[in-house]
Amino acid sequence: MAHRTTQSIVDKPSSCLRLKLTAKLSALGTRVFASTDIEARRHGWQVIATNGGLGRRYRHPGLDKIGTCRCQALPATPAPRGLG
Repeated sequence: MAHRTTQSIVDKPSSCLRLKLTAKLSALGTRVFASTDIEARRHGWQVIATNGGLGRRYRHPGLDKIGTCRCQALPATPAPRGLG
């Protein structure tokens, strides 16, 4: 029966290298999204960096004031004849 072994610590990247790579990728994301981030902030939107800085999520804080709709959805009605 073969023995299972785990990867030794020698094969793993150092934490220093990982931190440098993460910082470089985050800086790249900052440069790529700079113009859209500025535009979003100018209009009052929040900019949330995702995926280590390589993605963005934009949200408007004013949407928090909108409550949940408590109305009943209307049933779907078929289109009148001759219109579809």
